Amino acid sequence: MITSLLSSEGMPLPHDFVHTVLACHAPDGLNAQFPHGKQVCQSTLSAIGPNHQHHADGFAKLNAQALQMGSVGLDIYGIKDQWSSFLLHLVIVPNHWLAVTIGHVHLDYITKYMAIPPTFVTDRGSETGIIFANQTALCTVFAPNINANQYPPFQFLKSVHNTPIEGLWHWFLDTKGINVKILLQSRLHDGVYHSNKSLHKQLFYWLWLKILQGELDSFVEYWNNHCIRYQK
Repeated sequence: MITSLLSSEGMPLPHDFVHTVLACHAPDGLNAQFPHGKQVCQSTLSAIGPNHQHHADGFAKLNAQALQMGSVGLDIYGIKDQWSSFLLHLVIVPNHWLAVTIGHVHLDYITKYMAIPPTFVTDRGSETGIIFANQTALCTVFAPNINANQYPPFQFLKSVHNTPIEGLWHWFLDTKGINVKILLQSRLHDGVYHSNKSLHKQLFYWLWLKILQGELDSFVEYWNNHCIRYQK
């Protein structure tokens, strides 16, 4: 970019010269632009036991933008235990970027297990506002004896650091998700589904909410029964 801009201003310079200047005056920025320069360093996860930390995130690979079938899409939200890798909750939602929707999902899963983790972990998405309020209030009321400084009710992480749930999505995509996506898009390409017809949109949701939720339930059963290899 720099060599191109300088050349357009009548100052053509060789790439090696520009590289040398950057290495001298901005080595950190230069190193960050190399392949794998921004790679996240891996480290061990730390949890005192089951239900210490639950990690949550949304899955967008089947939403409207990913499917490109008009306005229809299928958003997914999941919650996973860090220590056991147990997949606690995996459901279709109207919009996984909407705070009200995800706040409802959070309360649904608490009602499902009748339990609250000491720490709930998400990224910093806009959908986490109500979850944060719910989780903090519930821990304050029902677990006042737990030290909130040592075990904060809520923890925000970057997506690349929220690995217990982020790392799950490629497994779902490989085992179930990619087949669903190909099947959905093939209906559009074959002329079976017409994105401009209101009836087709209604039929899409009437059918695929049930079909995909069945696939999610099947994946949860597989995941929670698969063997995890030993790691030191």
